[in-house]
Amino acid sequence: MLREFLCYKLYEEVTPYAFRTRLANLEITELRGKRTKSFNVKAILIEDIDKTAKRFNAKALNKVQLSVPLEDTTSLRFDFFEFMISNTDWSKYYQHNARIIFREGDYLPIPYDFDMSGLVDAPYSTVSQVNGQQLPIESVRERYYRGHCSSPALTDYIRNEFLSKKEKFISRVDGMKDELSNRDIADTKEYLDIFFNILKDDHSFKIEISDRCRNLKN
Repeated sequence: MLREFLCYKLYEEVTPYAFRTRLANLEITELRGKRTKSFNVKAILIEDIDKTAKRFNAKALNKVQLSVPLEDTTSLRFDFFEFMISNTDWSKYYQHNARIIFREGDYLPIPYDFDMSGLVDAPYSTVSQVNGQQLPIESVRERYYRGHCSSPALTDYIRNEFLSKKEKFISRVDGMKDELSNRDIADTKEYLDIFFNILKDDHSFKIEISDRCRNLKN
């Protein structure tokens, strides 16, 4: 759960079009006949989509399937981010683990729910299925790009933008030191390093991202 919270914080470095979140300490009381048992747990409080839209003078689209183009830059940032955290459990157009806000003629996607990502690596996580077929990977820790194809110029722009923000992402990870163990911090940094190594290397970038981009809206 703490790593999922980190994903939300990492996305704040990608774009302002993100849900605001914070950690909370909850006390849950379970009734057991005449007795009770209390549990103290961590929880993620996530901003309501209507409040998110209001911050940008936008309108939230409530679970409608889109058949119109999304704003290119925001959409591609979304795709790169999901690849960075190794999440394939999403669809922008069907609004699966994504919400859409409409602002000044643009449809802007906002991701959420990252528990199936490789960065979170939840014990119950499973590889995503698309149209009834499992993606060609064995583990959620294996990155598989499911982003949509964009122009080479825009793709390179977003590629370089992510590379320029590496230290900001790492700073976000370090900011979790009071919540995550030293081992989790080190593992997360190493996992992100693999992503940035793909971006740096032209051959790896072509194989892992450029050759796998999708034209279909799914």
